[in-house]
Amino acid sequence: MDRGEHEIEAGGPEVFSYREVAELAFEVLGKEPGLTNIPAWMVSMTAKVAGVFSEKHADLLKFFATAMQNDAVAPRFGDHTPNYLSKFGSRVL
Repeated sequence: MDRGEHEIEAGGPEVFSYREVAELAFEVLGKEPGLTNIPAWMVSMTAKVAGVFSEKHADLLKFFATAMQNDAVAPRFGDHTPNYLSKFGSRVL
């Protein structure tokens, strides 16, 4: 890495699924989770239809569909417990 670039530790002490991250965020905000599972084929079909109207939105849907089907696990580091996250929840509300 050159030009002043550097690596930062971005993982947490635990590994969470995407659903668990969403549930934890709702918990921190003190709200009931409003989560829905959408089959990958449905997102793909929706992206094709969206592409007729907006290539930008279709590409965004494809990106999220791909990202959500793959694990994104960083090395374990730091503290991301509900107590740690709760101090950020008040900023969102």
